[in-house]
Amino acid sequence: MSAAPDLAYDALGQGPPLYVLHGFLGAGENWRTVLKPFQAHFTVYYIDQRNHGRSPHLRPTDYPTLAADIYAFATRQGHTQV
Repeated sequence: MSAAPDLAYDALGQGPPLYVLHGFLGAGENWRTVLKPFQAHFTVYYIDQRNHGRSPHLRPTDYPTLAADIYAFATRQGHTQV
């Protein structure tokens, strides 16, 4: 498996990390308004997964690869619990 890409994301709020992942054909930005109430209690990360939004477009795009990308993202952020 190749190295995980640097995924595009935005983070708002303060507190422990809360990751929000979009669905098929989505992007992290789709969640911005819905996430406002959580920002008082969490640092909310809304992430563009590979092949979505501002993140790189790479193959493969299967669930194990997407999960590995998020794990690598969390590791880069220094998050051990999400």
